[in-house]
This record gives sequence, C-alpha cells and structure tokens, in this order.
Amino acid sequence: MKKVLALALALCMVFAMSAVAFAAEKDIHKGDADQTGTVVVKTVFDDETPGAYDSYTVSIPADVTVNWGATEAAIPAVKVDYQLAATSSLQVASTYEDNAGDQITSSMDAASSDLYTAGQASVETLAGTVAITAWGGAPAEGQLVGTVNYTVTYNNAYVGA
Repeated sequence: MKKVLALALALCMVFAMSAVAFAAEKDIHKGDADQTGTVVVKTVFDDETPGAYDSYTVSIPADVTVNWGATEAAIPAVKVDYQLAATSSLQVASTYEDNAGDQITSSMDAASSDLYTAGQASVETLAGTVAITAWGGAPAEGQLVGTVNYTVTYNNAYVGA
C-alpha cells in the first residue's frame, strides 16, 4: 500500500512540474540571423474586481422657486460623478419647456449638453438662467413657469468577454 501511495505522490509531483512547460516564455539564443520576440499585452475583465464596471451618478437640482415679479431665475448646476473606461461615454443634456398654459412667458438658453469620456471625475455642469419676459395676469403663487428636462445617455465600452 505504501508503494502505491508513494507512486501516486510521485506522479502528482511530475504532473505539477509539467505545467511550467506550458508557460508562454520564449528564449532567444545566439544564431546566424537576427531574431525577434514578441510579448502581447492584453486586458482582462474580471467581474470580481472592484470598479470593473463603469459607474456614474447624475444629481439634478430640486425644484426652483421664482419671486413674484422677478425677471430671471437661476437653475442650479447638475452634479456628475463618473468613472468610465477608455471607450465609454456619458452625455448629460438639458432642454427647457415654457408652460404654455399660464400667462407667464419664460425662456432659457438653447439646449445644451456635456460629454464625459475616459477617466474619473466629479463636475458641476449645465447651470442656467430662466428669463421671465412677461408676467401677464397670472395669480401670484403656485404657477408653473416652465420645466427643465434632463437626458442622460450612457454608451458602454464593454461588449463582452
């Protein structure tokens, strides 16, 4: 029994040593002609690696109140925190809609957007000002002046393994 166990252990050791023979190393030896060697560098995607996936958070401002009779209202900035791979992108855009059902006329600068690519950052963007050009005969409180619409578009770089 001891001999069988010793033989089995010896075979296990031999098989473990043979794994080295499959390594991707290349030796270049002295010879008559020029010789070259190549090393391939490639990425590995590991689901268990913290931060392996792109991530982002877009925080839009809360509702904005306008003092009666004011000619403009400031729209606070959007906060964007992101971590993106080299070919991923994140676009944040804003558009403004005047509330056509009231007697208040308002407008905001043309639609705008910002594009974020590769890397990690925390930025504030897309702050704006709503111009109020006519108050008309609207009641003094609770009127919807307009709406700022935000659109977030994410393009993923990772397509598969």
